[in-house]
Amino acid sequence: TRKEDGCLLYAFSEDVLEPGVIRIAERWTSWETLKAHGGVPHMAAWRNALKEIGVLGREVIAWEAGEQRDL
Repeated sequence: TRKEDGCLLYAFSEDVLEPGVIRIAERWTSWETLKAHGGVPHMAAWRNALKEIGVLGREVIAWEAGEQRDL
């Protein structure tokens, strides 16, 4: 994922307050590059792996912000 065009950030970790919950953060240059990411072959393999290991659920949320500023 990190090598895909448009990927600025891909990180994951287990939630320290909810063991077993994995949080994934991604940042893309555009909606188009994110959409392309969904169609790459390794994403199909990822979705199949989630089914095989018995993932109980998932929630996907996208945020869009305007101008970026360092704080």
